[in-house]
Amino acid sequence: RMMRVNGDTYNDMGQPELGLTQVNRAFACHQQDNLAENYSIRGRSLALLGRYTEAFADCDKAIELDPKSPYNYLNRSEAYRARGDREHALQDCRQAAKLDAKLPIPWQMMGILYDELGDKAGALESYRAYMKLQPKAEDVPEEYFSQIDPQRWKELKEKEAKAAKEAAAAEAEKKAEEAKAEAKDEKNDETEAKDKKADEKAAAEKPAAKTDSSTAAVKS
Repeated sequence: RMMRVNGDTYNDMGQPELGLTQVNRAFACHQQDNLAENYSIRGRSLALLGRYTEAFADCDKAIELDPKSPYNYLNRSEAYRARGDREHALQDCRQAAKLDAKLPIPWQMMGILYDELGDKAGALESYRAYMKLQPKAEDVPEEYFSQIDPQRWKELKEKEAKAAKEAAAAEAEKKAEEAKAEAKDEKNDETEAKDKKADEKAAAEKPAAKTDSSTAAVKS
């Protein structure tokens, strides 16, 4: 299972080649706990790599093995979207939502897809449903978030502005401290240079004084 999780994580991070490696390792295991999920995640990896024929073969196999899993439909939806087929991607998202009415991800994906299709009304309603299921969500585009929950959007923007102001103040303080430390180092260097010069001068004067003393003794 962990190899599948790692594979899915790599897909989310935009590294499907590593995701594919992880899922292939899962397929190589002697004991299989969820073969359908293996096919589903590998199908998504392959789609993100542009290997659509293999991708849809795996995604279809996953749904054949477990037609009640909403995630199998969501992964095939991702494959359709990667290929540019947003209408079929939406169909799979709707099916996933039917299979699990409490799952927020299908609605978030539909919001993305409708927005990409230029259907602002569809995107708004999808994101509205997503935020209803995921009340603390903050990963909704400003255009829709500000309409769905204007009060929380305002609070978030104020929070962001405050955080940015504090970060700028901290950075300014850091630079001031660095400048102060640099000035102190320069002053110390100047002092050391003066001390060194004085020491060198004193060292140069000692032999001259000794020679003068010796000459005076000879004359006596």
